[in-house]
Amino acid sequence: MTGRGCVSRDPLSGARLLAGIARRFLRFHITAYPHERFQRGPEVASCQEGEVLVGPGVLVYKIGAHSPAPLEGDVGQQVMSCPEQTDTPGVAEADAEQEQVRQVRRGLQRSYQSFLPPEPTPGHTTMAPTTHLSCLLTLLAIDLAQGLRGFLGAQDPGPRPLELKEVFALFQIQYNRSYSSPAEHARRLDIFAHNLAQAQRLQEEDLGTAEFGVTPFSDLTDEEFSQVYKQPKVPGEVPRMVRKVRSLKQGKPVPPTCDWRKARIISPIRNQKNCSCCWAMAAADNIEAQWGIRYNQSVKVSVQELLDCGRCGDGCKGGWVWDAFITVLNNSGLASEKDYPYQSNVDPQRCRVKRNKVAWIQDFIMLQDNEQIIAQYLASHGPITVTINMKPLKQYRKGVFEATPATCDPWLVDHSVLLVGFGSSKSVKGMRAGTASSKPYWILKNSWGAKWGEKGYFRLHRGSNTCGIAKYPLTARVELPDQRHPVHCPP
Repeated sequence: MTGRGCVSRDPLSGARLLAGIARRFLRFHITAYPHERFQRGPEVASCQEGEVLVGPGVLVYKIGAHSPAPLEGDVGQQVMSCPEQTDTPGVAEADAEQEQVRQVRRGLQRSYQSFLPPEPTPGHTTMAPTTHLSCLLTLLAIDLAQGLRGFLGAQDPGPRPLELKEVFALFQIQYNRSYSSPAEHARRLDIFAHNLAQAQRLQEEDLGTAEFGVTPFSDLTDEEFSQVYKQPKVPGEVPRMVRKVRSLKQGKPVPPTCDWRKARIISPIRNQKNCSCCWAMAAADNIEAQWGIRYNQSVKVSVQELLDCGRCGDGCKGGWVWDAFITVLNNSGLASEKDYPYQSNVDPQRCRVKRNKVAWIQDFIMLQDNEQIIAQYLASHGPITVTINMKPLKQYRKGVFEATPATCDPWLVDHSVLLVGFGSSKSVKGMRAGTASSKPYWILKNSWGAKWGEKGYFRLHRGSNTCGIAKYPLTARVELPDQRHPVHCPP
């Protein structure tokens, strides 16, 4: 050591060591998933008896409807209005990045303390470490600045080749991944690298403010991901609906924002795990929200009952939201989640056990494929289910995703979720360019656990039918039980 200089033993390697520790507190942008197409089925089929009337707003699935009376005014009964969003557009994203920086700083401080020598014993003197540690942390700051520009700003084309194994190791720690052999580890690393390249291309193609990166699915192949999360069943059996005249008040103003999460009628985020049952979870979420609005009563219904006792769906092999609603109608309601908990598998024998019901529906309705009508109904009557193309979701982390039809085909829908609100946010790209740009968006609740996306939620651009969000807007109409007509699933 000379004068006030740094330690002569390769201080840069020491800085990289600390940088490696600090990166545990960073979040990285990686992954991707090319969509696997399937053929579109016919638009109209029948799953029961019903009659058809022409009207401008809504398709209604009516049980045993021999002479249905037109609905006057709004559909259903409204006992509360949708809360407005109070968050300033763009603030949530900025706060998240600031929190990431604060986490890095806290990690650095802990690392700094770990390099301090122990307290001196009486009669001994110890050289103060301030000089060399300040030099070491200066080098570390340079290294971290490069990482922050890439990982927080999404400007870097991706981790440098020498960092790939390190990023993959952090992924394993974050998501508790271990592999059976060195060969399997190497295979998963290759998949991880492939997903990295795919995600970078998706990031470049996004027209909104979305960020894509490491998610719980970053070490899965496209086939593995599709087997679990994609609905393999082609929607060729859409039930015959009943159109209601004057189902929506024409010209009713749509509020600028709406977020039903603030009304405390949305149940916690579910996790479908290794079962392709998004259709059942979306239906359950819809019934719970509608029940909370209509009766001001919180319920959590059984998804497992929809799987074990299904009449039209294929359990963990996939299904559609209307399959779940038909099961609820035929089984005269749904049991509670507590009484009939989720098992992420199917066993029809469990369906034979008699259980108390906690929620019922009278029918279900399909809205017109018009985003303005969907927003109007959502604000007036509560959350609804939609089925979208899930292509970008495997690597989605946060922000508003806006795609072109080539990036996310609106006709190839394969994943059902709950639509809970809408709003608008300032475009980060527009702010950087010095121009004001507003991005209207939908707020959607997914069923992949709270560690995915924006604490289990995600946002899609509103007004461009992004990923086919307007194709199948469907909702149940809840009601206390009475005599029901049986419903039959087509062969």
